[in-house]
Amino acid sequence: MQAGLTGALFFSYSPLEQPAFLVKNGVSVLDPLFARLYAATDAQSWEVPQLTIREKVFLCIVADVCNQTLGLPFEIHVRTAQQRGVSTDEIRDLLRCVAFESGYPAAMAAFERLALLERDVGALAVVSVTTPAADGGVPTGGPPPEVRAAWHSVDTGFGEFMELQSRMVGSVARLSVRERAFAAITCDALYQTLDETFRIHVGRALSGGAEPNDIRAVLRFGAQFGSPRSGTPSGRSTNASLRARLRRVRQVDASIIRGGGFWQ
Repeated sequence: MQAGLTGALFFSYSPLEQPAFLVKNGVSVLDPLFARLYAATDAQSWEVPQLTIREKVFLCIVADVCNQTLGLPFEIHVRTAQQRGVSTDEIRDLLRCVAFESGYPAAMAAFERLALLERDVGALAVVSVTTPAADGGVPTGGPPPEVRAAWHSVDTGFGEFMELQSRMVGSVARLSVRERAFAAITCDALYQTLDETFRIHVGRALSGGAEPNDIRAVLRFGAQFGSPRSGTPSGRSTNASLRARLRRVRQVDASIIRGGGFWQ
């Protein structure tokens, strides 16, 4: 564990103040110039107005799982979550939710790291929270029939696997539909699954109350976790890829969204 990142002092800083704290007490030990770059990037990212602090913290943890940055970055993000009133139980729900998107081994590594942080004396306050999300976190009807048919057309066994995953993800109650959708969109951005899967997750977010500008904010916030991955395999620029993603947001079938037909 990095010196200077434990104890109550950390919790006296807001997310926008944390970069200065980390530069002074932790990251600057690694490399002073890198610490300045990190602080500037982190501060700008946290200024995205369309997302709540809770959503931003969740997206940081999702990126840690996808990128397997489970050392100092994961600790910083878990501590920030605790500072903002997010319990480790809720973080566990988030890890369960993204396990399918990130891969179960990646989520398992995050669970292991979280348990180590909890066992570190005084590192985390373990709070049990049983209150469900504001919208109940309840899916409305599961994936659309055409999506389920596509699963089974690939392979019967694969279709059965996907059916199981959809039922299990739908059981996560502490996260709202919007929060789960934003987590999935972040996974799409990091793994570059920007076709049908991305379309489904965008539809899920919109049917959960998000606006297109909110989804743009998710993509902007996620640039800090690897902006080169915003390019496509064909080598198009980051901006071109981002425009393509935003076009996909606009192309979602509005009639399906109004009908609540997207998998949540």
